[in-house]
This record gives sequence, structure tokens and C-alpha cells, in this order.
Amino acid sequence: MIEPLQKILNQQDFLEITQQELKRIYLYHDNLSLLIINFDHLEQIENEQFKQAQISQILQINLRSDDFFANLTQDNFVILLPFANTSAALKVAQRLYRILSGMSFMSNQNLIQPIIKIGIASYQETEHNIEIILERAREALMMAKNQNNSFYIVHPFDASKRVSISNSYIN
Repeated sequence: MIEPLQKILNQQDFLEITQQELKRIYLYHDNLSLLIINFDHLEQIENEQFKQAQISQILQINLRSDDFFANLTQDNFVILLPFANTSAALKVAQRLYRILSGMSFMSNQNLIQPIIKIGIASYQETEHNIEIILERAREALMMAKNQNNSFYIVHPFDASKRVSISNSYIN
């Protein structure tokens, strides 16, 4: 089910779709990646529906129709990138970072500019559960949050298996 006014999948539906995609990717030996985007200082914005709708709109415009996204927590969004290997996911993360880091919100006459951090993880052939990939994306996000000079990080496990950008990921 899509959340009203936001066009964001709810977490349960996102996990179901992602698990289905994982089965398809496994069957056809294709790629899949996840991004988790964290918006620090987003909690300072009082109008929850407005900020969710703004972020949703930006993601919809900048992702392919095959991609899915959901709100994990108040300040974390997860994006499923079917057919995207690690290199392609990194390219998407870099582009989204440039776009999202320019966002700002007014709240109580204060301009709030969230700090954006992104964790990246990709499907590996031995994985049959999306939670494993999601956990690596969370770990990569925590690494990005703990390093002042890093805005997006590929999980070290996935970075060691990185290949050139897949032709199947066309934006």
C-alpha cells in the first residue's frame, strides 16, 4: 500500500516487494542494490506530511519507474534499485546526494537544511533474504554518519566485489 499524499510504499509492502525482486534477481542472475538515506535535522521540521511529500517528490523525479522507496523511520528512507550493481548504485547515491543536499525547509521562521548521509549495499549471489542486504546498507549508513567527510559509503563487503557500471541500469 502506498502512504497517502506521499507516494511512498509503507515498510511492510516495501519489504514484500523487495523480497519478490530478490527472488527474481536470483532466478535471472541479475543485480539489485539498496540505498538508505538519512536526513539529519529533519525532526526539527514540524509539518511531517509536508516534508515527507517534498522528499517523496524529489525521489520520484530522480529515480526510474522500476525503483521503489519507503520511509523506514522519521528520518530514514530506503530505496530499492533493481538491475543496479554496486557501481550503478554508487552513481545513483552521488546524484541523489547532490540533489537532496540542496534541500531546505522553513520551520518556525528558521531555515533548516538537513545533512544527508547514504549507505549502499548490493545483492550477492549467496543471499536469499533481503534483511541481510538491508543490514549491510544500515551498517554502511552508520559508517557514513560516523565519518565527517563521507556523505555516502558502499559497505566494505560490497566495495570489494565492485564491478564496472552495468548497462542494465539506464537513467
